[in-house]
Amino acid sequence: MSQIHILDQQNDRILDVITEKHILEDVHKQSLKDTLETYNFTTFTNKQFSQFLEKRNRLIIPGEDGEYREFIIEETIKNLNHQAEVYAKASYLEIKKQAIIYPQAFTGQTASQMIGHATNNTEWRPGIVEIDKYRTFEVDSHRNPFAFLKTIAKEIDAELRFRVETDGNRIIGRFVDLLERRGRWRGREATFGKDLASIKRTEKTDNIFTALVGIGPEREDGSHLEVLVEDQDALERWGRRDENDELQHLIGTYEPQSTSQDMTESELKQYTQTELNKRINAVIEFEADIVDLEHVPGLENKRFRFGDTIKMKYTGFEPPLYLEARIFEQERSIVDRSAKKVKLGDFTEFTEEEAQNVWKELQQQINQKIPESRLEEYAYSKPETDNITKDANRLQTGSINANTVPLKTASNGSQLAGGEGVLSKFVTQMPQYQHVGAQHVGAKPIANASFSIPDNFTIVSAELAISALPVRYQYSEQVSWTNVDQANILLFEFGQGYYDYAEESDAGLGFVTMETEWDTNDLFGINRWTPPRPSSNNPEIEMISADIKDIVEAGKDYHIKIESTGSNAPDENTGFLRTVVTIIGYQQ
Repeated sequence: MSQIHILDQQNDRILDVITEKHILEDVHKQSLKDTLETYNFTTFTNKQFSQFLEKRNRLIIPGEDGEYREFIIEETIKNLNHQAEVYAKASYLEIKKQAIIYPQAFTGQTASQMIGHATNNTEWRPGIVEIDKYRTFEVDSHRNPFAFLKTIAKEIDAELRFRVETDGNRIIGRFVDLLERRGRWRGREATFGKDLASIKRTEKTDNIFTALVGIGPEREDGSHLEVLVEDQDALERWGRRDENDELQHLIGTYEPQSTSQDMTESELKQYTQTELNKRINAVIEFEADIVDLEHVPGLENKRFRFGDTIKMKYTGFEPPLYLEARIFEQERSIVDRSAKKVKLGDFTEFTEEEAQNVWKELQQQINQKIPESRLEEYAYSKPETDNITKDANRLQTGSINANTVPLKTASNGSQLAGGEGVLSKFVTQMPQYQHVGAQHVGAKPIANASFSIPDNFTIVSAELAISALPVRYQYSEQVSWTNVDQANILLFEFGQGYYDYAEESDAGLGFVTMETEWDTNDLFGINRWTPPRPSSNNPEIEMISADIKDIVEAGKDYHIKIESTGSNAPDENTGFLRTVVTIIGYQQ
C-alpha cells in the first residue's frame, strides 16, 4: 500500500504516516530537461498527521521500483472544507543552500572526484559514477553546489540522478549518481486505442538560427577567440531574402560554459557547431497520456520508466505518426498507478511509408537465414547402419559411457553430441572490421551485425566475441595510438524494429529494436568496454568474449549493435571492431 512518511526537518525523525486512503489527489513530477522534481498532493486538515504538514518538514514517498524519493514541504494551503494542498520540492534542490563553491581550479580530476568536490560539506555524497574520464574545471565565480553538479554533468555528457537509501526506519544515505544515461529501451510500444490514451504535438520555431558566432573564454589580455559557424541547409529553409534576392542568416552568439583559457579554435568551432545543430530545426514536443499496463496480470513487461526510450503509433494524425522518443518529463500518482502523463524529447518521427519501408527491409534481413548447405559444411554425415543406430540410442539413454563412444545418430533422428565432438558448428562474423568511435562533429559510426539460429537446434554452446584492432591515428603531423572509447555492445532479438538512417550522415545509424535487449553489462558484466590503448611497441588486437548460451534460442534471429558513448575527439576514440558468433550444437 502506498503511503507518505513525514520526517522532522531537523533530524529526520518519523513524525507520522499518511496512508493511501487519506491521499485525495497527488502528482509526482520529474523533468530530465531541468533536473527538477516535485510532489504535490491533497489531504485532510483534521487528522493527527495534519499538524506536521508545515515548517519545511520532509516527505518520503515510494518510487516505482522499491526505491524512495525525498521531498521538502515548501507550501501548504488549507481550505474551509477541511482539505489541505501540499506542495513539496525534491530534497536534492536544497543542496543549493548547503555550501558554496569558491573560485578555484580542479586539474586532472575524475568524474567521481568532481562529484566529491561539489558535494563536500553537504549531506549528499558521490554514489554510482559510470563515467571514467579526467577533466579540468575552472570555477571563476562563486557557485552553489547544485549548479556546479549540473555543469559537471554537461561538461562530460552525463546525467545526474539523486537518490536516498533507508534501513526501513530512517535515511542512512543521500547519493548523487552520475550516469551515462538515465532510463533504457525496454521494448515498450504504445498504440492509440490500446494503451495510448491521448497525444499532443507542439511545434516551436522561436529559437531558430542558421549561423552562430562562437565566443571563447576571456584570455589574460582581455581578448576572446571567435569563430563563425554556418549551416547552408538551414539558411535555405529559414533565411529571408533581401532586396538583392540574397538569403540572409538568422545569426546569434554562443559562449560555451567553460572557463578554459587554453580553448583552441578547433574546440570552439566544435562546441559552436554542436550548439547550432540544436537550433537549426523547429522544436517539437509531444505530450501523451499512456495507460500503465505494468500492473495488469500478464502484462508486467509493458512497464516504462522516467528517462526510458519508447515507441508510439497513432494513425489519427495526418499523416499517421510513428515515433521513437525518450521520456523527458513524467507525471505519476503513487495511489493510482493505472495512468501516467509523459512529455517526450530526443525523438525520431517517421511517416507511415517510412516505417513500412524500414519494416520491409528488416523482414528481408530476417528471412536471410543461414542456408542448409552452409550448415552441412560443419556437420558430420548421418550414419545409417543398424549397429551405429543402436549405439547412438544406447548413448541417448545413458546406458554407455559418452567418452568412449563416437558421435552417432539416434533412430528418432537426433544428431547426438558425444564425447569426441559435436555434430554442427557454425560461425557468423562481420566480413570486415567496422569503424566505431568519433568522427566529424555530431557523428559516431555504429557497427552492426546479424545472425540466425535454425529451428529445432539444440544449443550446446554459444559465444559472442568482439575484437578491436589497434589504431594508429594521424592528424596533420601528429601521430597517436588509440582505440574505441566506452563501447556499448547491444544484443537483441529481431522482431519489431527499424533501421535508423539519416541521409548524408553516419550519426546515430543503427538498428533500433522494439524487442528484448541485452546490454554490455548483461553480456560481459561491465558497463562499457574500453580496450587497452595500444602503442607502437605493442599494437596487439584486443578481444572480449561472452557466453550467450542462456540468452539465444533456436529458431530466432538476432542483431548486434556496437556504439561508442565516449569521447568526441577522434584521436581519443577511433576503433575498428569485428564480431564473431560461434554456435555449437545438434539438430533434430
